[in-house]
Amino acid sequence: MDDNFDSFIQSYKDEIYRNQMFYKSGINMVSSIIKDKTQISNSISDQQRDSSSKYPLQTIRKGRMIVRKYNLPPQEERNFDITISQKQKNDLLTSIIKIEKQESLSKDLIIQEQQKQLDEMTQKIDTYENQLQNQYKNLKQQFEQQYTQTINCFQEQIKTQQQEIVELKNRIIYSKSQLNNLKYNVYEIRSLVKEIKTLKSQITKIRVNFPTKFLIPESITSFIGQFLVGSSQLQNSKYHATMANLKSQTSYGSKLNIRKNTSQVEIINSVKEDIIKFEKVYQIQSSSDEY
Repeated sequence: MDDNFDSFIQSYKDEIYRNQMFYKSGINMVSSIIKDKTQISNSISDQQRDSSSKYPLQTIRKGRMIVRKYNLPPQEERNFDITISQKQKNDLLTSIIKIEKQESLSKDLIIQEQQKQLDEMTQKIDTYENQLQNQYKNLKQQFEQQYTQTINCFQEQIKTQQQEIVELKNRIIYSKSQLNNLKYNVYEIRSLVKEIKTLKSQITKIRVNFPTKFLIPESITSFIGQFLVGSSQLQNSKYHATMANLKSQTSYGSKLNIRKNTSQVEIINSVKEDIIKFEKVYQIQSSSDEY
């Protein structure tokens, strides 16, 4: 945007510079015309001064031409004692008078013509100067209008960009708040996951490791498992050894009131009932068949 504006301003500066140079060239031309006019006026003044003098310069020159015409000797060879007839004097004076009249008429014509030319040149100069002034004013006005329009356009663009920047800032702030909320939610989710893992581990521990009063040793678990898979008969030695092992490892045997002559079916049913009670207390959703 700045580059376009700078190029726009530079183009108008160049245009103004060209117009100024054109205006200066016109002024120089006018100055040269005025100078010529002054020279012509001075020439006319000299001619008028010569015509008003007793012996004008042109008259003297014409006299010299007449001297040469009549083959008179040069001045250095003439003597003042030379006698000239009256007729020669009259002819000479008549010739001089004619020449002066002709010169006077020609001077008047020349002066009139030169004055006419000067008037025409003055009129042209005035017209040209007015044209230059009007052209300069028009260019200046156009430049000011376009410059003002350009400035207003850039100001509007700047306002629009500022509004967009404010909107972007607000969106960034909102995004940051959302990100913070997301981070907090992630933290909560991680905490919940951690708690869930803890609960799972606790549940696993509860399932694997029963409390002391409900602790079932591995010997009982294997003992019950053998019955659940369909083992209906045990040798008496293994049965009595298992009962002794139960009584020695846990107090669960006393709770079951295992007697020496207790049947296998009664033991299994009693253990199943205790397991069901345990599941109800600890809300463990499992089947007693798992045990």
